[in-house]
Amino acid sequence: MTEPPGVVGESVDIQLYSAGIKIGPLKHFTKCFRASSSTATWTGLPKSIYYFKIEKIHGKSSTIYAMDVDQVSVDTTQAD
Repeated sequence: MTEPPGVVGESVDIQLYSAGIKIGPLKHFTKCFRASSSTATWTGLPKSIYYFKIEKIHGKSSTIYAMDVDQVSVDTTQAD
């Protein structure tokens, strides 16, 4: 479940891309800090190569901040 836009504090904004083209809306997360987790869903995507890009950390798109990601899971069961 993504968080509503506008919550800046501890937040991260992630964009899905394919071949350099943005796919879907930017996803905003705030619950992925302090051993919690957040999820996002992109559905109905055709077979392709996709990648995620962290667009903003704490509301800023700069190199000031860094982030460690413990796990990224991809659930393809809706494709079955």
